Amino acid sequence: MVLLQNRHAVQHMIAMVIFMALFIQITLPEGSVNAIGSDPFDQKTFNITVQHSKLKMDVSGGSGLNGAAILQMPANTATNQQWTFSSTTPGYYKIISKSSSKALVVKNASTAEGAKIIQHTYSDDATYNDEWSVIDAGNGYYQLKNRLSNKVIEIPDSSLKSETQFVQRTASTGNNQRFEIAFDRTVNDNTTGTGHDQFAYSSGWDYSLEQNAFSSDNHYSNITNSTVTITFIGTKVRLYGAKNSNQGIAAISVDNGPETMVDMYSLSRMDQFLLFESANLSTSQEHTLKIRVTGNKNASASNTYLSIDRVDILSRVTSDLTPEHNYTQRTETINGVNHSVITLNYTGYDAGDSVRAAIQAVKAAPKPVILDFPTGTYHFRATTANQVQYYISNASTTEQTPDGWRRVGLLFKDIQDLTIRGNGSTLMFHGVMTPIVFDHATNAKVNGINIDFNRPVVSEMTITEVGSNYVRASIHADTWYYIQSNQLVWMGEENWTQNGTQNVKAVQEYKPATKETWRVGNPLIGVTSTQDLGNRIVQFNYSSAPNLTVGNTFQLRDTARREQGALIYRSKDIVWNDVNFYAAPGLGIISQYSENLTLNRLYFAPKVGSGRTNASMADFLQVSGSKGNFVVDDSYFAGAHDDAINVHGTHLQVVQIPAYNQVKVQFMHNESWGFDAFAIGDTIEYINKSTLLSKQSAVVTGVTHVNDTQILLTLDRTVPSFVTVNEYVVENTTWTPNVTIKNSSFETIPTRGILLTTRGSILVENNTFNRMPMSALLIADDANSWYESGMVKNVMIKNNIFNNNGNSVISIQPSTSLTNPDKTVHSNIVIDGNQFIKSTGDSKIYAKSVNGFTFINNSANQGGIEMNLDKSRGIIVMGNSFAQSNVTKKITMNNMYTIEGTIGENQGFVVTQTNTITPIAWESNDIPQVLMTATASSSHSGNEASKAVDGDRSTVWHSEWSPMANLPQSILIDLGSSYSITKLRYLPWQNGNSNGNITSYQIATSTNGSSFTTVASGTWADNNSEKSAVFNHVTARFIKLTATASHGGFASATEINVVHN
Repeated sequence: MVLLQNRHAVQHMIAMVIFMALFIQITLPEGSVNAIGSDPFDQKTFNITVQHSKLKMDVSGGSGLNGAAILQMPANTATNQQWTFSSTTPGYYKIISKSSSKALVVKNASTAEGAKIIQHTYSDDATYNDEWSVIDAGNGYYQLKNRLSNKVIEIPDSSLKSETQFVQRTASTGNNQRFEIAFDRTVNDNTTGTGHDQFAYSSGWDYSLEQNAFSSDNHYSNITNSTVTITFIGTKVRLYGAKNSNQGIAAISVDNGPETMVDMYSLSRMDQFLLFESANLSTSQEHTLKIRVTGNKNASASNTYLSIDRVDILSRVTSDLTPEHNYTQRTETINGVNHSVITLNYTGYDAGDSVRAAIQAVKAAPKPVILDFPTGTYHFRATTANQVQYYISNASTTEQTPDGWRRVGLLFKDIQDLTIRGNGSTLMFHGVMTPIVFDHATNAKVNGINIDFNRPVVSEMTITEVGSNYVRASIHADTWYYIQSNQLVWMGEENWTQNGTQNVKAVQEYKPATKETWRVGNPLIGVTSTQDLGNRIVQFNYSSAPNLTVGNTFQLRDTARREQGALIYRSKDIVWNDVNFYAAPGLGIISQYSENLTLNRLYFAPKVGSGRTNASMADFLQVSGSKGNFVVDDSYFAGAHDDAINVHGTHLQVVQIPAYNQVKVQFMHNESWGFDAFAIGDTIEYINKSTLLSKQSAVVTGVTHVNDTQILLTLDRTVPSFVTVNEYVVENTTWTPNVTIKNSSFETIPTRGILLTTRGSILVENNTFNRMPMSALLIADDANSWYESGMVKNVMIKNNIFNNNGNSVISIQPSTSLTNPDKTVHSNIVIDGNQFIKSTGDSKIYAKSVNGFTFINNSANQGGIEMNLDKSRGIIVMGNSFAQSNVTKKITMNNMYTIEGTIGENQGFVVTQTNTITPIAWESNDIPQVLMTATASSSHSGNEASKAVDGDRSTVWHSEWSPMANLPQSILIDLGSSYSITKLRYLPWQNGNSNGNITSYQIATSTNGSSFTTVASGTWADNNSEKSAVFNHVTARFIKLTATASHGGFASATEINVVHN
């Protein structure tokens, strides 16, 4: 073992299930006294017994040498079967042989299966092969897990033979890996004193040698009311003595309880006779066994003597109290309303079971109810957490979390009218788990609680020195590590390694002077060797000069989001006040298909004074498919590994139309799957994947989950003919929240501040956005990447400060193929009264596919403004000002109408237009295309008839050309209902192409779609301008345009409009 690193700063972990603090006090045989404490193992001596063989862990031959084998052997009372547990860092112990003072270790610091267990001098370094955690295996048995290898001790092949050497192996459920940890000791009657495990005799007792007694001696008395006591801590006590013809009746009690009368008469002497056995005792307190001489006797007895020989004390570590004992219930009147109050009184090593019991009491108590956490720290363990199934949007793949199984610390399911009163308490989580879930909860409040992880999943190190071919880094105290094969390995606690959390696939760099963070490559790639220099300073050696900056911190993590910070699922009216979220193992807080969520004074950032720079390995807040009002007020966000807030729905792609009123839809992103994205009564809209335009809606009448990625929806109406497989997605428009984010600050974010795609009203007001490398605000919408929906319709961005953000500070960037402003994805976006600061360069604004973009009363306090407007209309830019002269004031309009918008002249903007478009002369009596469906006599794949009535100049209906479909070709339009119509307008290709331009046509109408009457015919010029055909008023629901001659012998149409009377 190599001396590498002190471990004074490694944080708390105990890998076991105990229902409350086990105040176990087990003293050494010679009678030393320890204070009663909450750790059931620390500074205590045990025998370690293998469950399957009943043999005990033994140092071979009682050897005192390094390297001596650790074997299983029959029980004896020698000290080479006694092991003292001493806490090294919270959650880990060195296990020291009482006989040799050597530690239990894995030979050669091996991490291999089957490596042998030996004894060796304990070394306080970062090798960790001589430290162990204690894992509760249930039913009073435990596993011993090595801190270095994460493997547990076992007897190979479940051998029953003595002298079999222990080895390490990956944990399983075998009894050859499970141990009884106990110190069942015998105390002889001549071990006297007033301490634990000592007999304390009153006057009147005598001592004698007895050949057949234990240790060949005993104490005796016949003086009435003389007593002997022994104080101990254990789970049971057994009293042994002699029966004989001169023995009387003893009065025996435990802890001053009722006396049990024991008649010790016998015709002849019987030594080492079991006189009394206690009931099971609590290990949370010391106990006193008392024996009193009554002076009474059996009528056959010749005297009233009592002869005491020994006691056996059983001290097996078990969970000895039920969780229900760890809370109290009372009534508290608040503002004239009676509240049930469930108060936790447990702050031990694993609060899981106690809190679960308290939650059950909360559910049963009269409402409203308060779950009260008295000020303190409450620990929760991944190994004993609730294991529940949740499919979570944007979280993990099917391989990372098969069937959606999660480990949850606090599960509030089917609960209502609840207030969690935290009193500033900290919920400390150990391992990789989701701290808190609200599932079908209503009217629930969380007040004054701190959420933290003992060992966060993100590892941190700060560069302290850069040399010509090395760097030195200080490893954060909460980041656990060791050196193996000359390389650094990150490590953690509980299920940390099993989750793959030690794998580094994503890295960020943090600059403390500016609080900036950005994504970088792994700085440890290229390291040739590693040295631990002590005091958590590690030197990394390279073959060439490293390019790293002293003082900057690197944050290293895996990319899998297996567990999250909190899930609010199918819940309503949830309010969090004064919650500090110091670390999250994946996404932060997720609201999924929930209604009305308010977060007031949420602090989502590293704990002040902790030295950490990261608080989440992904987004802080993810609002997916929610409704009602989502409010964030007076909050602070810093130290994420992705966006601070993301509000969106989910596009699911149509993959099959199995019936006239059914669509099978599919999740398309590998990290969004399985969740119930629809419920009966929800409204869906069909969205064109390419344009992101909505065509028609339907109401869900049936939902069938086909598998984890596909859902069959039954609808209240026929699926429109324009809906084509793989070209349309559906969006659940019932679940689109209103959003208010105000009075909050965002910094130390590597990507964007806020992403917003919801049809509800949006207000972003009085916030500060500091130094995001990407956009402070992004309004997207896509059906090709993350498939995050949907369109925005009413956005107010007001009185915010944008300080040195990158990319476009505000970016409105839907992933649409629309090439002109005739139809837009987004609408009604107002940017009013904001301050823009850019110390170098200019603040950039980008807006694409917006109908109604207003930029007013904003000020550029430092730097200029560059505004890029694309395929948008309804532009207003007025009342904006600049603090500095000679800065950029630029507006570029691309693919927009020739004369567009209102730009105030006194602002100084230079306006440039490129690829200008002449507006279509829409007629007031055009029948809305959204009401129409279209079919055609032939269509080329990708150029279906629906493209002619989608309002998009970039799409086109085109007759089949492979093989060639000869003229005449026709397109039939169903207007949705009957109209008095008088005109058809036809728009050919708009991209310079001419194939299929109709030059000779016929128009026919019908009321039923089967019998048609010709109402017009004629010729059109072979060019790209809009054409029309006027005819006498006719009442019709269907209109057919037939091409009898065309450019190239094809038929095509970019847009067709029909005018009604």
